[in-house]
Amino acid sequence: MLKILAALSAVALGLSGCSGAPKEPAAPETAATAWPSDGPPIQPPQILASAADALYVSPAGSGDACARDSPCMLTDALSRAKAGGTVALLDGDYGKLVISAIEALDRMDGHVSIMPAKGSSPVIGSLDLRSPNTAWNGIRFTGTLMIRGFAPNTELNGIHVDGAGVFVRAKNVVVRDSLLENGVSTDGIQVGQAEGVLIEGNRIRNYAQEDAAGFHADCIQMFDSKDITVRGNILSNCYNASLIFSPGKGDGTHNVLIESNFVQGCPELNGACRGGVALDMRTTDENTGITVRNNTFVDGAVRAGTLPDSVFDRNYVEYLSLCDTPMTNSVVVAWNKGLCATPTNLDKAGNRHGSAEFINRATADLRVKDLSAVRVTPVPGSDPAAADLFGNPLAPDTAGASSLR
Repeated sequence: MLKILAALSAVALGLSGCSGAPKEPAAPETAATAWPSDGPPIQPPQILASAADALYVSPAGSGDACARDSPCMLTDALSRAKAGGTVALLDGDYGKLVISAIEALDRMDGHVSIMPAKGSSPVIGSLDLRSPNTAWNGIRFTGTLMIRGFAPNTELNGIHVDGAGVFVRAKNVVVRDSLLENGVSTDGIQVGQAEGVLIEGNRIRNYAQEDAAGFHADCIQMFDSKDITVRGNILSNCYNASLIFSPGKGDGTHNVLIESNFVQGCPELNGACRGGVALDMRTTDENTGITVRNNTFVDGAVRAGTLPDSVFDRNYVEYLSLCDTPMTNSVVVAWNKGLCATPTNLDKAGNRHGSAEFINRATADLRVKDLSAVRVTPVPGSDPAAADLFGNPLAPDTAGASSLR
């Protein structure tokens, strides 16, 4: 997982173009460590070891050698690539890409890495991916990424999606250490009819809504999927919801782990962020096996009802919208007092009333100023997450996603 904090004067790192090669950031030891005002850095992948390792492409490539001085088209390079190989994108705007079935990728056992060539800053408009076994690293996208069912074993590492979102419809997809932002009437990441998806170490923020569009904007939406992990992300300022389970076709969403995330609804209610639910777990029996643990939920309601084989443990909840949430070992600040004087499980099962101060809500820096504010006396039965959002070990008596003092 990307260590989200670093000694960062590197906000100047240039998130807008995903360029630069910052040093590996170290996990902070104190709350005094600098928090990037513009969100966590993108950690670009290691670029090219040597020219011999790569097939070079350009938007207008027409060469046969796929060499730097005679680049080919992207589809030609992918047809020639071998497992573990690299396709290097030279400068230019690659526009709207459709990667249809490519026999070499279908036969492959492993991945082909697609990344910027050394010294280049390519831009891809949108990507409609219909072939498997590719890893897209350190690239800027200005349009939608559609990972279709024909594209299992896809990875998106250290990418920047500006003004659009990622739609996952395949098996074994990874979205890691990336920045997704500024979409309108779209989701940051939408997972539907998918299986085996890892969403880890990302910053997803600022997804707004146009009322006439007929779509609601969420940071992450899931439906009709299974075996999903959402770990160590920072989600904030999404119009409808930060995390939502939707009905889909009624097949349900199963075996989901949501842990060690900072989840912020609407820091400020306005036209761009009006609903701002932090978590909406649909209370229907179609969804099963959902574990929500060691997350920090602020600036938006948490709706978590009784679902089969589900766990809601060691979370910090600023506003609980349901009175009967089956929670354990959690800290709750406030709740819907129009429905109940006190939630059913408050002051039992390791839960307690309390509140914490954070380092800086405005930048989604939800580290607590005083760890005692999120300590609980845990009851047995559920294990904590192994690590907090920063990769540090989590003590069993800590609620929320940060163990930093």
